[in-house]
Amino acid sequence: MVRGRVDRTDEPLAKRFSREMKRSMKETGIGNTELARQVGCGQPMMHRYVTGKTIPMLDRAKVLSELLANEKLLVIAQEWAQRICATCGIKFYTANLQMKAKYCSVNCKSIAFRQQRRDRSAMSAKFALERVKTYQRLVGDFCGDCTAGDGICRDEECILRPVSPLPFIPITGYRHGGLSKRREAS
Repeated sequence: MVRGRVDRTDEPLAKRFSREMKRSMKETGIGNTELARQVGCGQPMMHRYVTGKTIPMLDRAKVLSELLANEKLLVIAQEWAQRICATCGIKFYTANLQMKAKYCSVNCKSIAFRQQRRDRSAMSAKFALERVKTYQRLVGDFCGDCTAGDGICRDEECILRPVSPLPFIPITGYRHGGLSKRREAS
């Protein structure tokens, strides 16, 4: 967002500001060029204020309000610049170059970021636990086919043994997929 550019949601405020500004300029007899010079901004920016495309920042709105003897200009700009802190809920005004401000202070911003990190860590841990449970279930299903349904792993050399959820009870002479070589030899 360009500094001071108005979103569609802010458009009614910008139009209100524009109407008040035009009315005050007419009453005081001050034109765009003179007003831009006194406020200390360029004519293109002043034109954007007058046409309702932009609302000035509070410092500039205060100067305009004083020059045009219209306090409504400052009130509208304050309404536009007012935010509610996402962390503590306190109302605050944005300062220059902080139009997207969500937090009233650096402390609140820091608290919010720490909370986001905790939330992400908790979510990652939850997903990891779900994934492990899914893997154990799938390995258990696979191992269940191998164990003839008794739920006990008997193959010490099975590559799934490290991750299998089944208890291991070795039986001599038993090999994965059939009898061991010792038994076959006899």
